[in-house]
Amino acid sequence: MSLYDLALVHREAVENLRNISFVQNYEKWVAAPLNGGGLNVMTPAPLKKNDGWMFLNQVVAGIEQFNLGEELLGFWEYLLPVYPDHTFALNKLRGGYVLDGFSGIRPTRMASIEKALKGIREGQPLVL
Repeated sequence: MSLYDLALVHREAVENLRNISFVQNYEKWVAAPLNGGGLNVMTPAPLKKNDGWMFLNQVVAGIEQFNLGEELLGFWEYLLPVYPDHTFALNKLRGGYVLDGFSGIRPTRMASIEKALKGIREGQPLVL
């Protein structure tokens, strides 16, 4: 399954959750600015030449092994109750990519990510 197909399946699953309408509207309101006014962060934004994708981090061994052939430019964490736990949005930019963490990344997991990124910067081997 391609990353594109996985992203579409995941977005559909999120949309099909039985949330109260207020939460569904909030999700679309929050996600639209992230993708140039699209309905959600999964929809490609061709006008901005930037596609947003979501995937579960359990699909890959860890962000340090997710290689797009570009440098990781940044990582942000958002605590939004409308996204499932351990969900990321990945945005490809000129010269690298940005990984956004959504909804309920545990403090210990965030500390592990920061530790891994520090090790990468210092040239230490990754230990999984």
